[in-house]
Amino acid sequence: MKPKIIKTEADHAAAMARIENLFGAKPGSPEGEELELLATLVEKFEENAFPIDLPDPIAAIRFRMEQQNLRPKDLAPYLGSASRVSEVLRGKRQLSLEMIRRLNKGLEIPTGVLVQEQPKIYGNHRVETIRDLSQFPANIFKEIFQRKWFEKFRGNFNEAKQKANDLLEDFLCFGSHSRAIPAFSRQSLRGKSTENAEALLAWKTRILRLASKKRLKDRFDRSDITKEFTHRVAALSRLKDGPRLAVEELEKYGIAVVIERHLTTTHLDGAAMKLPNGTPVIGLTLRYDRLDNFFFCLFHEIGHVVHHISKSKADLFLDDLKQIPTDKFEKEADEFALECLVPEKNWRRFWQAGKFDAESVRREAKRLGIHGVILAGRVQREKNDYHALSRIVNEAKVRHLFERQGK
Repeated sequence: MKPKIIKTEADHAAAMARIENLFGAKPGSPEGEELELLATLVEKFEENAFPIDLPDPIAAIRFRMEQQNLRPKDLAPYLGSASRVSEVLRGKRQLSLEMIRRLNKGLEIPTGVLVQEQPKIYGNHRVETIRDLSQFPANIFKEIFQRKWFEKFRGNFNEAKQKANDLLEDFLCFGSHSRAIPAFSRQSLRGKSTENAEALLAWKTRILRLASKKRLKDRFDRSDITKEFTHRVAALSRLKDGPRLAVEELEKYGIAVVIERHLTTTHLDGAAMKLPNGTPVIGLTLRYDRLDNFFFCLFHEIGHVVHHISKSKADLFLDDLKQIPTDKFEKEADEFALECLVPEKNWRRFWQAGKFDAESVRREAKRLGIHGVILAGRVQREKNDYHALSRIVNEAKVRHLFERQGK
């Protein structure tokens, strides 16, 4: 049949019959192209009845397991033996046509979702050391346990070690969540933190898991991030609760912001990435408890979201901002942050005046509508003198604002 938009149940039935005939067609062949197109059309038709917007078959199965409180053993009638259930959930076995039929009929998972290509769960992260979860570093596993990232587990550490593989699989794959962690095929890593691949994977997974729980009112639109918007956010630095208000402002515009301390084996300040549904995500570690660091890092990651992630130039940025930027994207994000906090023309005038005493800094910052810490931190950065103006810089702390509210 010639593929067409599916409008009725009869159209749907015909498309399903044709999919069955085409199942197993070689990708790229005429039959394979037809199968892909039909699967897309079927998925679109089924969205109203099953609006979960899942990115792959494994995530769809896990989502349905959570909805119906199913355990892996409960999938045996659909997937076969316990070993086959395990292989499917781990991404090591492709779904057969008979499995797809059973899952569609028994669990009402759309065929359009199930016939999609199944990605490898771990292999697409470019974290080459994670080929076998039994080799996951013990010190990182222990820290994840201590920080209660295994959210549903209530046992002690010895019990956790006995279930390490299952706990890590559920955590790293968004186990019972509706969306699997994206495959970061295009990522930018700034700094020595990149040496510890497992810790980085765990931290960014944690950020995405927390971001996926947020209920943002509006979808992100890059055109909303105007000079007026960034000036308004920068001006919040003058308020006592400014950092929290800045986070709330970004989330009003569809950017999820998560505060999560970095793992001890890494040296991260922040990250920019996105959820499978396209929602941009900013992660901040608050590694330095300074207001100027908070706002510079926040605007740096906004720069990545606006200029790189939203334009599909990259999927992930992990940043140690103490390191000098070496690539174009990092330099662009740095420039964006500096311009948003202190516009270049204003900075050039202030710098040429050469008055960097505390009173002059406070007066100029007030004129610019930002906290004095922001300008003092910029002076330290440009002079490469982190003792200068230290009294001003140490006036405003950040961490307590988020710890108090449990963020």
